[in-house]
Amino acid sequence: MPQPVPMFMRGPHDPIRIERAEGPWLYTSDGHKILDAGGGAVVVNIGQGRREIAEAAARTISKLDYIVPVWTSAERERLVERLTRWTPAGLSRFFFTSGGSEAVEAALKFAILYHKARGKQSKSKIIGRRFSYHGNTIAALSAGGSGRRADYEHILLDWPKIDPTYCYRCPWGKTYPSCDLDCAT
Repeated sequence: MPQPVPMFMRGPHDPIRIERAEGPWLYTSDGHKILDAGGGAVVVNIGQGRREIAEAAARTISKLDYIVPVWTSAERERLVERLTRWTPAGLSRFFFTSGGSEAVEAALKFAILYHKARGKQSKSKIIGRRFSYHGNTIAALSAGGSGRRADYEHILLDWPKIDPTYCYRCPWGKTYPSCDLDCAT
């Protein structure tokens, strides 16, 4: 018998209880099979239940659960080596985070710190796009333009927004390629 849904998780509908996942499929406690078209908010884009990922994680975690970012390990060094091969020449430093919202937050802080270090402390605004999503931290919500901002508008940073690029219904009434990609500038 399913457990009652905790009060803090209730919304207009009770959440669907997922028992397991395999590849792109989610399986509910009542036996339904659902295509996970969002890839778990794009964090499992290689599919769920991948045995080789579980085995690699188990091997690693059995030796070392966590170390602070300023330390290194054989696994971290192998990852940096692979990332260095996959990224453009000259990119050889990486900052690891626990998820997308934290990664966006770090990128925003790095951009602001970069300008401060160059003596341009007044460069402190981030230009975002309307209808964009970058995460759920306060700074990521400030940069984004999604509906998830609604409950926090009163405390978000006042950063400017521009319209998204959308060739099908260009907000500037132009057509590609004669528009010279004005939306990107």
